[in-house]
Amino acid sequence: MPRPRPGVLVCDAYWRKTLVAIRALGRAGERVVAAERTASAPGFFSRHARARVVTPSPARAPEAFIDSLLDAARRHACDVVLAGEEDTCATLLRFRSRLDPGLRLCLGPAGGFFSLSDKSRLPELAAAAGVPIPATRCPKSGEEAGRMAAAEGARPGGAGWRIKPRRGSGGRGQRRAAGAATAGAIWESVHEISPGPILQEEVPPGGPTLGASVLIDESGALLAGFAHRRLREYPVEGGSSTLRESVAAPELIESAARLCRAAGWAGLAMAEFKQDPRTGTFFLLEVNPRLWGSLDCAIEAGVNFPALAVRWARGDPPAPVPPYRPGVRTRWLLPGDLLHGAARLARGEWPADLFRPHGTRSLDEMLDADDPRPAFALVPALAALWGVPEWRERGDRLVRGRG
Repeated sequence: MPRPRPGVLVCDAYWRKTLVAIRALGRAGERVVAAERTASAPGFFSRHARARVVTPSPARAPEAFIDSLLDAARRHACDVVLAGEEDTCATLLRFRSRLDPGLRLCLGPAGGFFSLSDKSRLPELAAAAGVPIPATRCPKSGEEAGRMAAAEGARPGGAGWRIKPRRGSGGRGQRRAAGAATAGAIWESVHEISPGPILQEEVPPGGPTLGASVLIDESGALLAGFAHRRLREYPVEGGSSTLRESVAAPELIESAARLCRAAGWAGLAMAEFKQDPRTGTFFLLEVNPRLWGSLDCAIEAGVNFPALAVRWARGDPPAPVPPYRPGVRTRWLLPGDLLHGAARLARGEWPADLFRPHGTRSLDEMLDADDPRPAFALVPALAALWGVPEWRERGDRLVRGRG
């Protein structure tokens, strides 16, 4: 009897991007085992998940999580681990030496991961890669944050400021300071939740926000690239995209690749850029060296990043990727786009664009006629957002619309 094909152990099966990865891997012929810390994970209900594993929390019980993952990989004959969340990736990298020799990660060197994930390191990396970045400062107190904002604001064209946690993405935990007078107090409020936030000058509104996604190998070669433009987002003033469209942006894809090379990173990454409408320059906002929220758009446009990353992790050079299709749109309706619309209604705007045809393959990333069961798990999944301690604050911010 032939041996079963090695499986891919996909962690973080709760999140949209990971459900998208499970489906993409299953459709590429991979045998998928889904893992998460709650049995309410939508990814558990996908027909592409051949087995399901409930694990301890990688953030709260990292060693128990690794033990559980090793046991699952042995029982289900998995040879690759793919993770989507920062805490999970960080735990896997910290305990990499404990993994079985035949168990591979879709992750490059730990140093590159932690450098790209740390927003305080981005100015140094951007300078090495020749990528423009807004004025970014690392104050040690609210008083110092206020002084820095006042000094920078004195320059011609000085804009407002974003106070950002050093780690995290999608606008989570960010606060806006309209001027230097409030920057110090807002820095202190973010510092209480996430110590040592950065102070970053805002790029003036009016220009598009683009994401450039890449898969880089150990030599720094670009194995696959993709770019998308945000059309809507939640929170409205800076958060995760709720409607996005594939676009041709080879210069930004190359900029993202250079950032990975500067950090010594191999694997998946998505760099976010915003254009200054006054000059046309695209400024780097952040880099996420892992799966990203708009992953579905890349896959629908023709770049199956999860399948390519698994092949790379196994040491099988992926075949050349054909050019992807510009103009492909995907949407996060439940609850992202609905919350976007509610936020605009609260400001006195009528969000008519929410009801226009938008050309996506479906109403929502989770709604899939070929794999419908995860959509029915949405309500219990949202309830679980408050049941997992490290997710509770994220759920609270989602409802309040604060980044």
